[in-house]
Amino acid sequence: MVPPAALGGRTGRTSPGPRPVPAPTPPAGVLLVQPDARVRTNLQAAFRAHGYRVTVADTGRDALVEGLDPAVDVLLLDPQLPDVDALRVCRTLRGERPELVIVVLADQADDLDVIAGLDAGADDYLTAPVGLIALVARVGVRLSRRPRDRRVTRVLECGDLVVDPMSRRCTLAGQQVELRLKHFDLLTLLAREAGRTVRRDDLILRVWGEQRVGSSKTLDVHVASLRQRLADAARRADRPVLPPQIRTVRGTGYRLESRPASRLPG
Repeated sequence: MVPPAALGGRTGRTSPGPRPVPAPTPPAGVLLVQPDARVRTNLQAAFRAHGYRVTVADTGRDALVEGLDPAVDVLLLDPQLPDVDALRVCRTLRGERPELVIVVLADQADDLDVIAGLDAGADDYLTAPVGLIALVARVGVRLSRRPRDRRVTRVLECGDLVVDPMSRRCTLAGQQVELRLKHFDLLTLLAREAGRTVRRDDLILRVWGEQRVGSSKTLDVHVASLRQRLADAARRADRPVLPPQIRTVRGTGYRLESRPASRLPG
């Protein structure tokens, strides 16, 4: 957690130095994920003074929800969160929103911390002390250098399953899989993490929101229905195909796994 004293309004020089990069037009949105209220206030004031739209979150759970908002262009993330591992927040939002600029702002960090943050998807990793003007300027530079094609959301594939988050279209061996809104959101999350177990609470939080965390029945019903819809699409395919398997990991969550054609009977 960055102490308030580590955030200075200036870099320590007597001359004003170069002017910071202004916020893009229309104003970019910054999500401040910072558990310390005083630090949040300082950062919020600095970014708003430079024309940014600012929203705040003090937990990782809130960040995972707020960070999905397309109006958020920048995630400024404290690595010491009270509930969720900040690297998991970083990795998740990077997968969900490739165009998002992610900057980690830490009180202190060694080389391994920085490497871990960058590997998790951060664009930059800063350590205190850091001047507020310099911080705003660095964020502005990151935004100005953001590649335009970074906004393109990649198509997800798992065996014969293809999920296109942009068009919200899903096919299995060429067959359209008819999915309701929550089914599609759930399958997209599992497909992004194909081969890895996704925790139940993470799935509930990211599909239904904070108010449903801890309630598993809705998730289980949707998973059962999703399995059936994939099986129905497989039966309609022009060739023998096994749909990906949504495997239950007892006590943890679910994992999406592809099944090779060699496992087909005959």
